[in-house]
Amino acid sequence: MKPKILATLITAVTFFATAAYSQTQERVLTAPANLEEATIFFTGAELVHTARVNLNGGESIVEISGLSPVIDRSSVKIKVSDGVIVSAFDYKVEQLAAERITAPEVRILRDSMEVVGEQMKKLDIDIRINEQMQAFLRSGVDSNVSATDERIDIADLVSSIDLYRTKAVELEHEAMELAARKVKLQETYTRLTANYNAEVVKWNRREGVIRTTVNALRSAAVTFTVTYFTGHAGWQPYYDINVRDVNEPVEFTMKSKVAQTTGLDWEKVRLTLSTTVPSTGTVAPLFTTWFLEPQTAVAARDRNDMAQNRYSYEPAAKMEESSIVVSGMSTARGGEPIYILNGELVSAQDISSLDPNMIHTMEVLKDAPATSIYGSRGANGVVVITTKTGLEEFITVDDNTTGMVYNIDMLYTVPGNGREQVIELAKTAAPADFKYYSAPRLDPETFLIAEIGEWHTLGLLSARANLTFDGTYLGETFIDAASTNENLTLTLGTDRRVSVKRERLEDYSTTRTIGSDIQQTLTYQLTVKNNTNRTVDMILKDQYPRSTTKDITVTLLRGESTPWTANNEDVGVVTWEEEFQPGETKIYRISYQVRYPKNIRLNVR
Repeated sequence: MKPKILATLITAVTFFATAAYSQTQERVLTAPANLEEATIFFTGAELVHTARVNLNGGESIVEISGLSPVIDRSSVKIKVSDGVIVSAFDYKVEQLAAERITAPEVRILRDSMEVVGEQMKKLDIDIRINEQMQAFLRSGVDSNVSATDERIDIADLVSSIDLYRTKAVELEHEAMELAARKVKLQETYTRLTANYNAEVVKWNRREGVIRTTVNALRSAAVTFTVTYFTGHAGWQPYYDINVRDVNEPVEFTMKSKVAQTTGLDWEKVRLTLSTTVPSTGTVAPLFTTWFLEPQTAVAARDRNDMAQNRYSYEPAAKMEESSIVVSGMSTARGGEPIYILNGELVSAQDISSLDPNMIHTMEVLKDAPATSIYGSRGANGVVVITTKTGLEEFITVDDNTTGMVYNIDMLYTVPGNGREQVIELAKTAAPADFKYYSAPRLDPETFLIAEIGEWHTLGLLSARANLTFDGTYLGETFIDAASTNENLTLTLGTDRRVSVKRERLEDYSTTRTIGSDIQQTLTYQLTVKNNTNRTVDMILKDQYPRSTTKDITVTLLRGESTPWTANNEDVGVVTWEEEFQPGETKIYRISYQVRYPKNIRLNVR
């Protein structure tokens, strides 16, 4: 008796366990996600997917597929409509199912297989009907021949035989034709299947899948909205700058190059381009104690760094010299610390050339903390530096935003192969002052330039630009949105109709010996002629040397030089800005004197 009871209990337990497992299985629902929106940053993008799921009341497990396989897992956010609560979720990466591959080659083969498959099904129906017709014909003839209740008429029998022969031959021919067609369709389907499998292997991709546990108050069709960040996308702005004529404003056409390798093909997606930088945990800085300690001497700046930085003569703001000083480091142990810049080992020379304003954080590791991470290389200390993300390049629209946002109304398709898609964003125009510029000591050509004032109001971004003047492509330039210059200057090409000639006047150039020194006087003459038929504004520049030692003195001779518009003594550049009438010629002179010891040789020309 007991064995029967035990068997009954085991059967009942097994039944209820199976039922519970079946109920759990029924609650595991799957839904493909559709990509609806993409907010693209200079580096990275935020993607928004939606998925429709029919939920039962209570707890359910839902798997949402079709997400990017390369995402920032900590950025995933899930929202569900109708008050459904998300109690837990997990993200994983799986191979994309063959039927969900959207590559054109795969879709064409898949559609072709479906068409051929339907044709084969219809052909099987025709073959089955043909077989039934033959069987019906045979049974009819047999019935007529074997009839015993009536006397068989020879004429009727011959007629039946002729009819049977005609229909039998017709059906046999039809059967042969159907069989031949079936062989061809099978061959076609086999070939398509082989090609399809090969393309599936070629286009096989991974996809992200989120498995989430939700609780619903009642049965309903709900919408899942999944948002996450991926670093495998970005956009670059660039401009087409067009100057039709010197009497018309300069036209700016802003465009963007969008590319992504997120593992998904973005099909008919609403795009938003943003210049903001997604937060990476940046925290507002706080002051710590500032200790003054002896510092090593800072090497002087290379004299080549001092250069003319503008075309017009307005004085530029002087740049203060800066250097990177690491406090708390000592070379008493006889060695230098190692430097880690953005996770990579670099030399001290690389650090010295780094702009201090680009440093985001700098941490000094000494003793055990240094050696525990970097081993024996960190025995003399480790300086860990990370640089800023370049926020100064972004343009702020107002105090309530951190950058500019371009919402695109049209739906765009962006393939996941990294191929750039060009999108036109905006057009604007600005008046410009067109001037001729010449620095014959550097280049004998005369350049036509366009100076745009108050250009910061145009909302331009730092980007490369294609320059076109009067329908002719001139080349590529760069717009530096972080520049502090008052004018945006564009070089439009050369114009030999405004000629400039520079020559040394021998009669006004002398060399004398004064004690242990040599004194040289050099005078140059610049002749400018306007051969155009209109009045032009001219910027003319020349240069005299500067000295870095007290043994060498340089004097710009004002009396022998043509009065200038401006003199930048730091660089030694003299500027003349004047208006030239059609056919007008003007002559300018620059004269300077150099005195130096006999025992050195100088190139004073």
